[in-house]
Amino acid sequence: METTIDQVRKRLRLLVDLMNKNEKAKSRLIAWIDGYDGKIIEFQVDNSSFYMVFTKENARLEEGSYPSPDAVIVTEPKFLIDILSGKVRLSSSLIAEDKLRVWGNFHEVVLFSKIVSSL
Repeated sequence: METTIDQVRKRLRLLVDLMNKNEKAKSRLIAWIDGYDGKIIEFQVDNSSFYMVFTKENARLEEGSYPSPDAVIVTEPKFLIDILSGKVRLSSSLIAEDKLRVWGNFHEVVLFSKIVSSL
């Protein structure tokens, strides 16, 4: 079964809902954001873009591209689902294998993935 953009969108929405409801995730988000107004991670899959905005108050998902996100994750839909579900652990070797591209701060992507894996 092929992973679709709708499945990616649903998974991202689920993560936002979990982050907003889970106190442990909220405290990790606040620690991650510390010193900043927020963080923005963008996802580019196939011909679609989404971005998640994280503030001390909440997380939210938007469709489209953000002018200057902290990081952009570019990959195939199925691989993104595997990353978001914790089946695949982020590492720089994924970039070398051309399974993942990250524009911007890879460190922010790693911290984001640690929060996601705690859900």
